[in-house]
Amino acid sequence: MSINADNIIGTYDIYTKQYIVTFTEKPTLVVPPADCSFSLTATEVVEIIPIPEPTDQDCSFSLAAVYSGPARTATISGLTTSNVNTNVTLTAVSNNFTGYEWAWTGGNVNGDTTEVVTATSSSRGTANYGGSRKGGGAGRAPGGGGGVWCVFCNYGVTINGVYTDTHSINWTQPYSATITGPTSQTINSNITLTGEDDGFIGSTWAWTGGAAAGLTSKVITITETSSGTQTYGVTINGTYSDTHNVTWSPPAPFIQINGPTSGAVNSNITLTAEDYNFTGATWAWTGGAAQGLTSKTITITETSTGSVTYGATVNGTYTDTHTVNWAASLPVFTCSDASFAVADGATGNTIGINTDATVSAGTLNSVSPTTYQSGSATYTANITIPAGYQNAGGTITTCTDTATGTAATPTYTCSDAGYTQPTSGAGNSTSSLASFTDSNITTYTISPTTYTSGSATYTATITVPAGYTNTGSTINCTATAFGESGSISPDPITSFTQSTSGSTTIQVTSNATWSLNFPGGGGTYFSASPSGGSAGTNINVTLTYTVGDGGWAGDKTIRLTSTTFNILDTATIEYST
Repeated sequence: MSINADNIIGTYDIYTKQYIVTFTEKPTLVVPPADCSFSLTATEVVEIIPIPEPTDQDCSFSLAAVYSGPARTATISGLTTSNVNTNVTLTAVSNNFTGYEWAWTGGNVNGDTTEVVTATSSSRGTANYGGSRKGGGAGRAPGGGGGVWCVFCNYGVTINGVYTDTHSINWTQPYSATITGPTSQTINSNITLTGEDDGFIGSTWAWTGGAAAGLTSKVITITETSSGTQTYGVTINGTYSDTHNVTWSPPAPFIQINGPTSGAVNSNITLTAEDYNFTGATWAWTGGAAQGLTSKTITITETSTGSVTYGATVNGTYTDTHTVNWAASLPVFTCSDASFAVADGATGNTIGINTDATVSAGTLNSVSPTTYQSGSATYTANITIPAGYQNAGGTITTCTDTATGTAATPTYTCSDAGYTQPTSGAGNSTSSLASFTDSNITTYTISPTTYTSGSATYTATITVPAGYTNTGSTINCTATAFGESGSISPDPITSFTQSTSGSTTIQVTSNATWSLNFPGGGGTYFSASPSGGSAGTNINVTLTYTVGDGGWAGDKTIRLTSTTFNILDTATIEYST
């Protein structure tokens, strides 16, 4: 049958993505078939079999909408390459649909939810950006099946969980030199300029212009003594350059009234109107006893208590004010006001100003004596008197305090131990030969435990004896010693027979001055040439056998020793008939 649109009600379920169509009344001109089958003509739907068989009065069914228009796609538009620290506008473009929700991923736009975003990067390289965007319209997988579009399969723009796109930006950083720093300053005041190496690593800087000329560091601190605009230049690695203008101006002229802020009535004070960065010619004072005075420095007093504000105008232009609180006659500062005190300390230690020695008023300048004395001693302070007293600004040197100096317990160090390690043969025990100037050392270990060949550093781990702050703990002290070593080759020596005189060559290696000898009477028959020498490797030595009275009987030994009498090696001269 055919359905008249006038007698149906249609709704769209955004969650199931289905149209629900219900007849408001049964068609009157056409009797629906028993199975309620019908055809429906529309631009964006296709024919479908209704699910339930209708009752006598209505035909209700679900209809899945299948889009049959132009392809819907999402596209991210924007630059694909840009310099670092610049902005790139990315737009999520909806093709053949209207979107209303965007979700971006990648770089600094990750999490953005607007259609247009701004991407930027401070690092070189390639960044992928993507997003998701939802719009109106129904959607299923192509072919009208039950599947839905893949969401977030990759970075992309998604419409209703369907449409995605990705976009890649290659961030580049061109090589350049940039001078950073202020563009204005007053003369005789420092500024700092930096020759930034952008996109590369600078190794040399050459500055030009004004006080910067000839400087060769990346960061320079300069000033100028004349006003005007100065152009500074820098060349980095001999290639990349930049310039920077700084306008130097003279400091602004101003005046300042200097003097006390308190005084005692009927006692004089002195005020000075200082002219800074210009030369004053005229002074005009106002306020209290200063009214009408015309000199740079004035001496005044008041006869009544209270605050008086004085003013000065220099050259008719530059002004300043200064308030003085006039009080009744001021007290005289004494040691009771200072409350000078010295804490007990270790004999010989320096008395710390404002730490070991303190005052409650005034400025403590020094203490005499300057170090703690043994036992109870008297210490005298030099104190500057503060404002608010008749004698303000002066010094008082009669304040004393008593403190006790006690002997300090020393901390044991390697200089107390006096550890030394003598020269010995490689492989000998180090502990048995270690020596200490402190005879109180009884517990120690030496590492390594045996001498190694050549010069080496040995560490003594010493248990600190009694009488020190670190008694019972250990300290590590080092000493350098030489381990002597050597060898005779070959071993054994088989070149001789008992009845025949003769010679052969052997080789000696030693890292110390050496000598050869023959213990056990071997020197009667054998001699070596040379029999000694300086350190060296594979030194040729002629070993000679001479037939003697009674003849040679039994193996003999040739011994290599150092000048410190360390036995470095021995070899056997085999007896042969």
